[in-house]
Amino acid sequence: MMHTQGVDMTHGPLSRKIWLMAIPLALTGVIQQFFNAADIAMIGRFVDEQSMAAVGGCAPLITTLLSLFIGLSIGTNVVLAGFIGQDKSDKVRDGVHTSVTMAFLCGLALTLIGEMAARPMLLWLQVPAEIMDIAEIYLRILFLEQPFLLLYNFESSIFRAVGDTRTPLLALSLGGICKILLNLVILLVFHGGAGGVAIGSIVANLISALFLLWRLHRTDSMLHVNFHQLTMHRDIVRRILKIGLPAGLQGIVFCLSNLIIQTALNSLGPDVMAGSAAGYNIEIFVYFMMYAMAQVNTTVVGQNYGARELSRCRKATRICFKQTAILSVVLIAFVLLFADPLLHLFTTNDTVIAYGKVRLHCVVCFEWLNAILDLYAGSLRGYGNSLIPAIISLIGICGVRITWVYTAFPLFPTLQTLMLCYPASWAVTDVVLAGVYHLYIRQLGK
Repeated sequence: MMHTQGVDMTHGPLSRKIWLMAIPLALTGVIQQFFNAADIAMIGRFVDEQSMAAVGGCAPLITTLLSLFIGLSIGTNVVLAGFIGQDKSDKVRDGVHTSVTMAFLCGLALTLIGEMAARPMLLWLQVPAEIMDIAEIYLRILFLEQPFLLLYNFESSIFRAVGDTRTPLLALSLGGICKILLNLVILLVFHGGAGGVAIGSIVANLISALFLLWRLHRTDSMLHVNFHQLTMHRDIVRRILKIGLPAGLQGIVFCLSNLIIQTALNSLGPDVMAGSAAGYNIEIFVYFMMYAMAQVNTTVVGQNYGARELSRCRKATRICFKQTAILSVVLIAFVLLFADPLLHLFTTNDTVIAYGKVRLHCVVCFEWLNAILDLYAGSLRGYGNSLIPAIISLIGICGVRITWVYTAFPLFPTLQTLMLCYPASWAVTDVVLAGVYHLYIRQLGK
């Protein structure tokens, strides 16, 4: 039998433990994005710019549909962390079985929705006619992987609830290595194009999800999964939905505003789309590494709030802020310094590279504003309040971005104008969320 490598966040010094959790989690995000970026890079290098634009144009759509269910996995993390802090092993076991069952069923639902709505969604996004067929094939194949992708995300949340961020990293690495090898064979030997790359993604997520399921089945800890006990407990589902549904709806609203941005981006042509896709795939590395701290913050606050250690909750958030500040300076400086060679990994087209640099300069320079937002929102979720950050983000992020697209962008229809809506929306939301967070903490103290 196997034991999970958890970290007890309710006792002892926090700073080192937060780093121990955050580093594997950041690497997980980086490796996950590396494998996604490898798709874009391989298509850009071995196929053509049109296929690259088609795949890049599908990314916001997939992310939008996934957001609701990824939010539910955050609910799993918070609920299990709270039970662990309260030392309720029986509730943890019920939560684990509920989460695994919910993940697979939600994934099946997402596959059905995606297959029925693929073409209409691409038409709504105003994907250019010359890349429509490529985008539709890629999207339809990619929707088939959703049960395995959601299963991996929920299982990762289960491990993260006990402080184990290494096992999901190992699972992702195994699947990703297989994905790159399979993609090379599909592209270079069989000339499979964008659709072939999507098949590689399905295989990778299947491997990662099954590996984590095997670990949960083999462990003798309270995370043990008995396949005969896979069911959904109503009280656990309600708790997960209370935290996860607002987080998921927040993610959907985020992504809907990004889809409106993508529609505006598509109007600028395939070269701009390809350049933005290349820039996005570098930018997202920075985001995931900093977002790791917000995820750790949610887990640590959740465990300590379950144990009623409010002072440790506040201390954990302060430490995460300091460590994120250090991380953001290093990452942003690196990306800006090596922007040209990084973009050359995706394409050799000078025009596409120039557009990619515009995106990096407008977005990555201000990624620290996004990190502040995630830290405050993650902390509030750890306390069990997911509705407040969801509402504030709805008004701040989406309100600013949608207003920007329909006012500033028509006056100056350039990629630079469009990309500046990101830092503007982050800044506005940070101010409001910071004030609400500190007010909420004072009320908890009373």
